[in-house]
Amino acid sequence: MQQTSVVIKFFISLVLEIILIAIFLLFTFSLNINDLITNNITETVKNTYLTLLYLSLICNLYYFSKDDFIDVFKINKQRIIFFIKGLTIGSLFLLTLYSIELLNKLIEIRYFYFDLILILKVVVTSFLIALTEELLFRNFIFKNLTKSNNLTKSMIISSYIYAQLHFLRLDLSFIRIIFPIIGLFFVGMILSYCYYKKDFWYSVGLHFSWVMMISYTTQANLFIVNEKYILLSGGYYPIAGLIGIMLTIILLFIFIRKFFGGFTKIVIHNLFFLITIIRNY
Repeated sequence: MQQTSVVIKFFISLVLEIILIAIFLLFTFSLNINDLITNNITETVKNTYLTLLYLSLICNLYYFSKDDFIDVFKINKQRIIFFIKGLTIGSLFLLTLYSIELLNKLIEIRYFYFDLILILKVVVTSFLIALTEELLFRNFIFKNLTKSNNLTKSMIISSYIYAQLHFLRLDLSFIRIIFPIIGLFFVGMILSYCYYKKDFWYSVGLHFSWVMMISYTTQANLFIVNEKYILLSGGYYPIAGLIGIMLTIILLFIFIRKFFGGFTKIVIHNLFFLITIIRNY
């Protein structure tokens, strides 16, 4: 209970700071509250908000879990190897997902060009996003939950929080966010399990690869998405499609190694059966 109360105090502190940041933005940039709620703001305001939120988040994580926060930055050879392994597995997973969608003509490659500035921007921002989210959701929330709950319960709770906090905008309908939330929930389960069984930097590497590849394909406008099969592919966010969700579940069971033989074969069989049915339709 004591560890759970730490998480609650953390979120109370963070919410109060977000309110202060919102008030600061309202007066500094002469905005109204609806602009913030609906995300109808300029890039300058958005970047200011994200910078202040990022600094607030890091300060809170340091304050509420100083020892754990410092420990993850004690880099050694083993942690570098874990990071590379996570990066490799995450990249192979998304390449497999994109390949399935390309072969079934759910998406098509529009064009490909080498933009060094864009690549550097995506790499840096993706790493910071992955690092920050792993510090918050795995190294703080999940870790504290495991001190007073069993592994499964801790994975479920932290993964739900992880998925839900990505969609706090009031202008998004339930239909638009339900599949992304389900996809992110299972992503959170995988990251939590990797953090628990492997290392913090393993989950960072895995997370980094997914954010980086999805961000680059989106910002480079790499694919032509077949809108007819958007439910199946997830468009530019493949984890949100039915194929991505099912492959994520398969990856989770590969990591956990429970019911691997039977359950995974069933999921794979149903995955390709689903593709065939929707394409014929």
